[in-house]
Amino acid sequence: MTVGIPPTINARLTTAGVTLLAMACLALAGAGYLYTNRFPARAPALLPLTALDRAIPFWPATGWLYAAQYGFLLWAFFSLRGVAARLRFVGAGMTMQALAILCFWFWPVTFPRELWAIPADTWPVHVQLAGFWRSLDEPGNCLPSLHAANAVLCVAVFWWHGPARRWRFWALALGMLCVMSTLTFKQHYLVDVLAGLALGGAVSAAFFPRRVEQSRA
Repeated sequence: MTVGIPPTINARLTTAGVTLLAMACLALAGAGYLYTNRFPARAPALLPLTALDRAIPFWPATGWLYAAQYGFLLWAFFSLRGVAARLRFVGAGMTMQALAILCFWFWPVTFPRELWAIPADTWPVHVQLAGFWRSLDEPGNCLPSLHAANAVLCVAVFWWHGPARRWRFWALALGMLCVMSTLTFKQHYLVDVLAGLALGGAVSAAFFPRRVEQSRA
């Protein structure tokens, strides 16, 4: 099933208007994320660590890749031409955020960051980077990984949407690095990432289906 935007909404919004709407939705999504991050409905649960979770080292420098997610979202949004396409991107992002927040609220999961101290030989700037993220983002809101879900959405935009397709291989590489950073920056379990990929894939297929985008390319 393809999710569309009502024509009356398309007709009333300008490009500037949809950008302002996107900013408002981003603020709303951030507020919802921070609320469930700090005030879950019940005590967050620890999940069993897989062998891969234990084997992947903590690389504080990959915090830059983790942060690059937000630039990736902006790049994908502004690569889209027209109000309708940008509205679909906002709708897809908010749908993923809403579904993830329901999971964060009703089944909160936390990650045992304390098992991975910052390595002694870490550069000072990367120590500060890790400290910043660990203070800003509590170790909850794990399952599903919104970083993974957002990466899939952004890659789908570049891969299937006609005007942006020339950047698709760069977008795929960046998306893979962003997903990898959730594990190497010790923000998520492997299962969180898999769930995020599934969420992003399902929502992307609904809002940016391959057959529609190819016909418009």
